[in-house]
Formats: sequence, structure tokens, C-alpha cells
Amino acid sequence: MSLGNMEKELLSMCADLQFDAAKAMELAKHVELNQELPDPEYPSSRTSFLAVARFHANIEMVHILLQCGANPNFILYADKPLYRETPFWDLQYNDYGETEEENEVGLQMAQLMLDYGADPNIDLDDGDLFSYVCSAIFNDDDEIGLLRYRSRFFILLVAYGGRSEYCQPDILKPFDKSNMAQYQFRYVPCGDGYHLTGEIIDKDHEVVAKI
Repeated sequence: MSLGNMEKELLSMCADLQFDAAKAMELAKHVELNQELPDPEYPSSRTSFLAVARFHANIEMVHILLQCGANPNFILYADKPLYRETPFWDLQYNDYGETEEENEVGLQMAQLMLDYGADPNIDLDDGDLFSYVCSAIFNDDDEIGLLRYRSRFFILLVAYGGRSEYCQPDILKPFDKSNMAQYQFRYVPCGDGYHLTGEIIDKDHEVVAKI
């Protein structure tokens, strides 16, 4: 597909952490943000403005795009026929570095997308996101860095209404969404040795939600 000059410029800005924010805002107001685009990194694939900004951890651009109407649930067909993904789906993975500070960017982008309507229960080809992340942290088959990151991502999903047929969190007190970094997930031993349970606790070690 052929891109117009404004689309090309905005797509380039999505991959540039030093972009002109005022110019990007103006472009985003005049471009259709929810469309499939040729992926600059993988020519045979498809992407979107929001997906490119997410890939490059360009959180300021992510915020601008969301403000201007980019849909975090926009489904695109990536690089395989019938294989679907959304900008929000891939945020469950620890793609942004090895330090806590670098990983924080991914979690901040996830919360931004949730604030702008990302579906914590979005259902794609591999099942729904909430069940997928829940299974990953309870099965504990990730390396420790990814497990820690996914646990915090899971807390975000719970705080924004994530649930499934098999896991329906019991929210005991409201989450403080202005300070999500305070919450931790911990396993709770279950007597039958089969069912997996857990809790989300706050900075005062009070239980906020039972899983």
C-alpha cells in the first residue's frame, strides 16, 4: 500500500524518541490512525501507528496517538494469514530491557492503553488475554524477569476489570490507579495441592484482591 506524506512522517516519528510532539499532535489529528500499514521493520508484515510506537517504547507518542483516537484494541493481521494481534496484546511480554526502569515503560504504556479503553479480556486466536497471562504466572514457567513483569501486568488487568470463566478476582478494596507500582502479587498455598490461588497486596501489605 502507498502512504501519503503525512502518514510517512507520523510513522517515522513513532519510531523516534526525539520527535517533535507539537508536529506529531497536528499530524495525528489529520491522519486515519486505525489502519493497517506496511511495517518499516518487517516489509512482509503489517502494523499500525500505535503498534510502532509501542514497539519502540515511545510512550510520549503512545499518549499522543491515544489522545487523538488510536484504538488499543485495533486488530491487525500481522505477518501471517489469520494471525491477529493488537497494540495492547503484546505488552504482556517483557520486551523493553532488563532493568526495572526500562521495564517500567512497558507497564506505563499498558496502563495508558487501559485508561483509553484497552480490553483486559480481549479474545484473539490464542484465547483471551486475561486467561493467557493468568496461566503464565500461575504455571511459573517464565524466567524470573518476565514472571515479575507479567505479575505486575496481571495486576493491571485485574484493576481494570480482567476476569475469565475460571478466574474471577474478588476485589476487596478499590485500586489506587495513580500508584499501581505499590501492588504486588503473591501466591497463597492451597490445601488440595491442585487449585492455584493468589492475592494482590498493597504497600501496607493489606489484601486488595483475592485471585
